[in-house]
Amino acid sequence: MAKPAVRTAKNPKLLFQFNIFCVLFIAVVLFVASAAALQQINVFSARLGLPVATRTAAFVNGDRFQELSRTLDGDDPFYEEARLWMYDLKQEVNCIYLYTMAPVSDTVYRFIIDGSALPGEEGFSPLGSEEDVSGYDRAFQRTMETGSLQLSELDYQTRWGWLISTYAPIFNSQNEIVGIIGCDFGVMEVFRILWTQILRQIILPFIIILAGIVLYFPMVRGINRLTRDLRAERDEITTMKDSLKAGIFLMDEDQIIQPQYSRSLETVLEESALQGRNFIDLLGSSLSEKEQESLTKYFKIFRKSNFRQEMLDDMNPLAEFTYTHGKSGKEKTLRCTFAPVEREKGEKFILGSIENVTAEAELRQQLADTESRQQQEMRSLFEIIHVDPVIFADFVEDLEYEFGRINETMKDASLSTQDAMELVFQSVHAIKSNALIIGLDGFGAKVHELESDLKKLREQKNISLEELLHITVEIEKIMRENDRFRASIDKIRSFNLQSSRTGKERDPEHVLVETLLKASQRVSADLEKKVRFEVRELDPLALEQGPRRIIKEVLLQLVRNSVYHGIEAPRERRSAGKDEEGLIGLSILVRDDKIHIKLQDDGQGLNFDHIRQKAEELHILKEGQEEDKDALLRAIFVPGFSTASGSGFHAGRGVGLNLVQDRIRGLRGSIKLRTTPGKGTIFNIYIPLDQEYLEDKIS
Repeated sequence: MAKPAVRTAKNPKLLFQFNIFCVLFIAVVLFVASAAALQQINVFSARLGLPVATRTAAFVNGDRFQELSRTLDGDDPFYEEARLWMYDLKQEVNCIYLYTMAPVSDTVYRFIIDGSALPGEEGFSPLGSEEDVSGYDRAFQRTMETGSLQLSELDYQTRWGWLISTYAPIFNSQNEIVGIIGCDFGVMEVFRILWTQILRQIILPFIIILAGIVLYFPMVRGINRLTRDLRAERDEITTMKDSLKAGIFLMDEDQIIQPQYSRSLETVLEESALQGRNFIDLLGSSLSEKEQESLTKYFKIFRKSNFRQEMLDDMNPLAEFTYTHGKSGKEKTLRCTFAPVEREKGEKFILGSIENVTAEAELRQQLADTESRQQQEMRSLFEIIHVDPVIFADFVEDLEYEFGRINETMKDASLSTQDAMELVFQSVHAIKSNALIIGLDGFGAKVHELESDLKKLREQKNISLEELLHITVEIEKIMRENDRFRASIDKIRSFNLQSSRTGKERDPEHVLVETLLKASQRVSADLEKKVRFEVRELDPLALEQGPRRIIKEVLLQLVRNSVYHGIEAPRERRSAGKDEEGLIGLSILVRDDKIHIKLQDDGQGLNFDHIRQKAEELHILKEGQEEDKDALLRAIFVPGFSTASGSGFHAGRGVGLNLVQDRIRGLRGSIKLRTTPGKGTIFNIYIPLDQEYLEDKIS
């Protein structure tokens, strides 16, 4: 009888000890599970709350906020603008409350801008309404004290319920904290789930104490159920995090990416397994060494707490940059934002956001190109409107004539590449000269760029196929401008903007004189010289039966040459005892079936020293010709010869007099040149009258 008594006494004690163990075990599991759930909630809040607070802090102007806090003026445009912006942001991120407050006292704050709801809706706090913040989480006061972003713990507020909040300071231009931004995410539903689990695990130990070993298996099932719930909550948070288009990540002070980053980060950078990798090294193929050094210095600033977020955003070297993938070489435009984050133990991290904005950048560039093109078209039309319609119509005809010459030159297989480039260069130079003279500066600038490319090719011994194709494409672009000019003429006529001088359209004398007069005025104005152009004699027969277009083209080059090289600046002319205003005189006569053109100026004459120096550089002179003035005069007509010091719009670029000589020789004409140092230069040109058919044949 004694043995059963002993056995009966030991069984309750063992069962009691087991129940105590179960209770303790359940308590530990419950504590760990709750801590993990709270940690996931905090991570979720940090992922969403910190970027929202940072964006709001960057948007809110501290000085205007401070003034609004003082005046409480609901009609202030800044109030309405900021309130609507914050409301849109709140809707975008799906937080519960997004608001700003300004201190009234240590424990009382006043709502200033509330984007949580629309006026009149539940949850909206009007401008100036006061709130006792003594019951708020400690993070609220830490934000006002330290001036840094802060995350609250899970906190219950009587008026607002269970919340996890992110707070950001508002600075004025004096770097003073004038208010606070709050972004609240509701956790009531999460808390309810956790509380249900806690209740289950608190009641369960009592059941275990009463039921003993029978309840062991239900206890295990409860723990498994709690684990599944926590995993489901974790997966839900992860899904929300990974659904963001922007890549969100944390990195330490050494720019090492931390484990918890969104999946979009790998998508944007087209890299995997980013944990533990250096962020700057990831961008190594996209940044120069100097840019990497600047970025490293920028991140060092985050160790200090006296910089406002707005200032950090302004200093951000990666606000928008071109990212080049290290292996594929693929390029895209990325936008980055960074914000400092401080953990509870004082650990400092950098919260980064990186987004692919390639489509946005391309659209922005397209809009800029379209706007630029429209502005160019408007400027061009404005220039055309101010041109004498008669002169402009003649310019278009000359343009088509030169394009015809270029087209024939490019098709002529008998010409060498160098000879073809020389002829094309002459035509392009003539087009540019005509455009600039009548005031089409925009078109003239485009042709000037083409002329510069041709000048480089002309100086090369070998021209590649790619270079020829490039020139051909650029010429095609210039030729398409002619269609626009024709359309512009129609527009001007349709709006009755044609000048009353249209009756002179077929008066070659008017066109020639006006063009040469504009040439002298335009070039002299650009060179700050004073020039008077006068026509002394002009036989209409020379233009009616002679090669009118070539006469105009030749004289245009000679007039520009006289103003550029011959006529001195007013100060030099005064020093030489001359009138400040230089004189260019023209006479065109018909004698003995020849057209005699005489153009003279009273400038400084040819500088033989400069001509000799340039001729020797180009190896034009033969041995013993250094002092031969006739040889020096012939040198100035050689292709590529120019004594101009620059390559401006009015410089001949070594083609002006060469063009004149080629055009006159093509008409079996001749040129005679006389110059007197200090007195001026005279060009005498003789063209047979029976050669006008040549121009008609070409045109």
